[in-house]
Amino acid sequence: MENRLFNVAQTLHIPILLVSYAIFAAAFVVGIIYLWQEQQMKSKHPQGLAFQLPSLEGLDKLISKLIVAAFPFLTAGILLGGIWAHRVWGRFWGWDPKETWALITWGVYAAYLTARFMAGWRGRKTAYLSLAGFAVVLFTYVGVNYFSPLHGFLSRGGR
Repeated sequence: MENRLFNVAQTLHIPILLVSYAIFAAAFVVGIIYLWQEQQMKSKHPQGLAFQLPSLEGLDKLISKLIVAAFPFLTAGILLGGIWAHRVWGRFWGWDPKETWALITWGVYAAYLTARFMAGWRGRKTAYLSLAGFAVVLFTYVGVNYFSPLHGFLSRGGR
């Protein structure tokens, strides 16, 4: 059973995280569109495209739906990484920079979900929070690779 779980973790850890990152990227794009659309609505001369895009409320809801869809994938990917790490390195969590930033990424999107569903945030604030979340995703995915002794594929330190 332990070998099967390890094989699943080894096989799915990275693809599941990539799925979450792709969905977060879509939320980022919709967030950019939301902010542009909001600017266009305040403009005295909105561009024609502004009239063809969904409403601000519709864009806001789409960002939320995308983040709600991506969050379980992110959570599962992190957990599967821990299972893989436990088998390979003898510990579930070691505070490697990649692991730490994955947790920060998880925390940013958990904060988004909390702000959205418990504090009632909508609109520009949540759009900016989704943009910040994706900036953290990018740093977690690429930037940290220069500093991580275990995940440092760009620094040649990754194992």
